[in-house]
Amino acid sequence: MGTVSFTTEPLQERMIYPLLYPNITIPKRFPTPMYFGSLDLDTYYYPLFVMSTCCTFLVMTVVGSCDVLLFMYAEHACGLFKGLGYAIENLPPQEENEGSDLGFYYLRSCAVVHKRAIEFAEGIRDIYLWNFFGVIGLNMILMSVTGVQVVTNLDAMEKVVKYSVFVFMQMVHLFIECLAAQRLMDASFELKETLTNAKWYMASKKTHKLILLMLMRSQIPIVLSAGKMIVMNMDTYAVVLKTAASYFTVFLAMQ
Repeated sequence: MGTVSFTTEPLQERMIYPLLYPNITIPKRFPTPMYFGSLDLDTYYYPLFVMSTCCTFLVMTVVGSCDVLLFMYAEHACGLFKGLGYAIENLPPQEENEGSDLGFYYLRSCAVVHKRAIEFAEGIRDIYLWNFFGVIGLNMILMSVTGVQVVTNLDAMEKVVKYSVFVFMQMVHLFIECLAAQRLMDASFELKETLTNAKWYMASKKTHKLILLMLMRSQIPIVLSAGKMIVMNMDTYAVVLKTAASYFTVFLAMQ
């Protein structure tokens, strides 16, 4: 939606203005500033416009694919932790007449799954480590600058719509990444409560020691960070929006 609104803004202007203002000549513009050298823009405007629009859609598709992959990876990791929690809640009790400790072997398998879930989540963290850092820094500045563009172009409704949608999509982009990181952090930390609520009192002493080890590891949630400096969660999302609003007022005052 944001890409369509952004790329078709020059065409919307060329379609609407001749109806409202027949005597005004609309300059031929592109969605983004471009330089084509010695090419005649009057002759090749529409082919060049289609090419620039396709390039914009290609870039946005890559960005959107990265976000979709992040959400899929994060949801898969959350599913691993949730499924592990369900398995721990159904820990089989220790039977006095049984020779083998079924509960211990059952929990040992859960510990193996826990380790794999942690490794998978840490892999997500390593992949998106610097991507998050760039997203936070760029979105903070872009939202501020684009907000100034909205205010300074209030007399041109097509530009107001274009930049407003752009700001909204930037907020949605950052929201999706912070939400995925928050859900992953919550899912990994909730395993601590699951271990304490399990029927550990009906297990053997050997199983108690394994529960204690898993409980100690569950005290440290899996955190996705931006450049190992900023924790990605909903609190960070609120802070980024507040900071962007502060920069917006500063940039607006400089106009």
